[in-house]
Amino acid sequence: MSANSVALELVPPSEDSIVEIERALVDGLFFDPKQVNAIRALVTPQDFFDPFAKTIFRAFVDHDDIDGWPDLQRVLEQNGDLDLVGGLAGLAKLGNTATPAGLLPGMAEDVGLAALDRRMKTLARRIADDPSDSESLDSLVELREQAQGRRARRSTHDIDLADVSFTGERLAALLHEEPPEPVYPGMPPEGHLSLLIAPSFSGKTSLALWVAMSRIKGHPAWVGAPEREPGRVLFYSIDEAPGQVAHRIASLAMKHPAGRFADDYVDRFTIIGPHREVDPDKLNRLKFTDEGLHTLRRFIREADEDGDPFSDVIIDSYSDVLPDGSEDIDNREATRIGGALEQVAVTYGCAIQLIHHAGKPQAGAEPPDPRDLGRGASALAAKARAIFTCEEEVGMPTLRKIRTRTNLTRRPKDLLLEVVDRRNAEGQGDVDFFRPHDPAMAYPIDEFLAPDEDWISVTQLARRMGGDDLDPDKKPPGNLLRRAREMRGIWEGAGLAEIRIGARKAMELRRV
Repeated sequence: MSANSVALELVPPSEDSIVEIERALVDGLFFDPKQVNAIRALVTPQDFFDPFAKTIFRAFVDHDDIDGWPDLQRVLEQNGDLDLVGGLAGLAKLGNTATPAGLLPGMAEDVGLAALDRRMKTLARRIADDPSDSESLDSLVELREQAQGRRARRSTHDIDLADVSFTGERLAALLHEEPPEPVYPGMPPEGHLSLLIAPSFSGKTSLALWVAMSRIKGHPAWVGAPEREPGRVLFYSIDEAPGQVAHRIASLAMKHPAGRFADDYVDRFTIIGPHREVDPDKLNRLKFTDEGLHTLRRFIREADEDGDPFSDVIIDSYSDVLPDGSEDIDNREATRIGGALEQVAVTYGCAIQLIHHAGKPQAGAEPPDPRDLGRGASALAAKARAIFTCEEEVGMPTLRKIRTRTNLTRRPKDLLLEVVDRRNAEGQGDVDFFRPHDPAMAYPIDEFLAPDEDWISVTQLARRMGGDDLDPDKKPPGNLLRRAREMRGIWEGAGLAEIRIGARKAMELRRV
């Protein structure tokens, strides 16, 4: 049943602002009559509530050659409508505001929505008086569908090209902005999304917390690390209890150069996680559905508006925040979530770090590129502006290699960190304490070369460094071979070893 088949009386609008919108709309058409064809496709004269605006708009719709006062006055006189606008004195009210052409489509949708709202209220009253009025009920359903369509179109008129683009002087001004700080291994860059990828129980959460603690105190995380302004950190977890996180921070703080946990950290750390005092339904709604992402954005926005913004946001981990029923192999979900997080980071200037599990490496194979290391969907890495790994060196459980890939600045060199490994025989437990690796201290020559030993090759040295974990029938992995060559140079430079070219034209070394 067509809504037009039902005689509908117009109910006055609930908001006085619709009259202002209607008059601003016809003002804009008066100054730019070329917009009439576009506007008449969105709204009709019957949609107007204000008699003045309705009469003016009808004149523009019926005569597309109006261009200025004389034309408009002529048309109104021919139609006998001049008195409806208050004569020449009333017509003089037109043109008080030169409404920008870009706003006219949105205003037209507002006029149409207000008209639909008035008509739906009238139908609702009729149905309330006579529930058997099926004709009015059918019309009401149809009008509601029309209103939904108008609201969807209305949202597109809120975006103006100038609001979202850069050109001319505005584009040139970008060249004078401060360039981004160089990306440092393990340090999430401000205003962007980064990934921290590592296998389970390798210390990736401990590393993220260690770096966050240094950010809170404005203290370098270790010797040689950059010193950043003190900030505030949000730790966003669906799975790990806040008490467990707090104990981990307290343990790290025992050796952290920034000091103990209870003294300064508690007021600058905000930890989200499961607890008996937290409604589990609310926590589950923080998973990264559209609602969950919107809620995280609101948390960050409100902190910014309160003047105490989050400088860093740690999300632990990607698999835990995926919506129910989603899997980490879903590239569409990865694109949606990664894109939303990068947008939030850019908007509010915070560093968002998403912790992600690594895929299972092939035994004896070289570690893959960091962009390919994450488990599941590759699209997640494409959305991050920096990717960090936290990898255990083969045969060296007290070392973690931080590799970096970034498209923000020049890629930094790999960083080796020494850790205190507190994992049990099953590989479970925490990793405490991070400091730059000193090869000369980590690999004393006495542990690998005897004073009276004959020449050995770099491959043999690499096998000794790898220990019993290596297959004696296979070539040592590349990272151990590189480490053996590095130690050969360090020992020679310190006068502890000498080198030569052996019979097979391979480099050999022995103790001095």
